[in-house]
Amino acid sequence: MKQQGFILPLAVIVVSIFTFFLLHVILISEIDRDFLRERISLFEFGELGQLARTDITAKITEKNVPKKGSMHYAAGDVKYRTRKINDDVVEVAMTLEKRAIKKKQTFHFDIKQGHIVKWEEGQ
Repeated sequence: MKQQGFILPLAVIVVSIFTFFLLHVILISEIDRDFLRERISLFEFGELGQLARTDITAKITEKNVPKKGSMHYAAGDVKYRTRKINDDVVEVAMTLEKRAIKKKQTFHFDIKQGHIVKWEEGQ
């Protein structure tokens, strides 16, 4: 039975294709895992920002908000400072901090209307 070197090259090609496919699957799973971590982090910062905005706007409507302050939640910490733009509008600059990652958010709250009229997010 003479095969004349047919099986070895075929085996090398099949193993190479299998190895390429396996490495591709590993790479895609790493990318998906990184994407999932980023989405979870984004969700957690959004939740932290909502908690802080709710508490700060409640203090503003009660006219009981200090110029600077900080709040501590299970999701992370929030530092904020306020400044009056005019008689009706208060600007609030917040720094959200979770696991040594910081994000900044700024919003303008209209006291008479009772809602946020301007919104900015930063890094």
